[in-house]
Amino acid sequence: MYERRFHLEKKPFAMTPDPGMLYLTPMHREALSGLVYAINEHKGFVVMIGEAGTGKTTLLSRLLRFVPEDQVNFSLVLNPTLSSAEFLESALGDFGITDIPPSKVQRLQRLQQFVTAAHINGKTCVLVVDEAHKLSPEVLEEIRLLTNFETAEQKLLQIVLVGQDELRTVLNRDDLRQLKQRIAVRFELKPLALEEVESYVRYRWARAGGQRPSAPGHSPSSC
Repeated sequence: MYERRFHLEKKPFAMTPDPGMLYLTPMHREALSGLVYAINEHKGFVVMIGEAGTGKTTLLSRLLRFVPEDQVNFSLVLNPTLSSAEFLESALGDFGITDIPPSKVQRLQRLQQFVTAAHINGKTCVLVVDEAHKLSPEVLEEIRLLTNFETAEQKLLQIVLVGQDELRTVLNRDDLRQLKQRIAVRFELKPLALEEVESYVRYRWARAGGQRPSAPGHSPSSC
């Protein structure tokens, strides 16, 4: 009914992270280009922080489409409330590894074999964790150990942690200081500035198939 009423092709303000609806402010462009740079340059460990609704997950969706599949293997963990064993299993599974060993040691060896083989074939492996502020300290320590996969020249596994402001607090814990020291690149997404809100609304409306009003004061039905 909503779409028919305003002659739209889809909902302009749906909650799902549609990368085609991402409004790229200068801040978002910088974060996207920075993520691509960090991955291509094998920086190793990247963190992106932002309040709920600032576009983090949508930006990740754009990143997954932006980087060519023949150059990068992505593993995306969307449910971080896992045990250490479950987290590693989830990461392996999303890399497309089906022969997941039963023990932790064997799983780590299998992951190292996978990222090493990818490196030999000229591909980069990227582990992305959304909602990372929900990760337990135990899982974060496991993630720190994954940064040990490296050659003499570069990191073999690129890790991107994405979370709300609480992630900053978590990373400042004294028992996680070694993890914090390994962060190579940080980004922060802030809420839209007041002057950006109108452009954001118009952009989403247009992307959904709506037409821009020809003059101020037109009713929504004229869009």
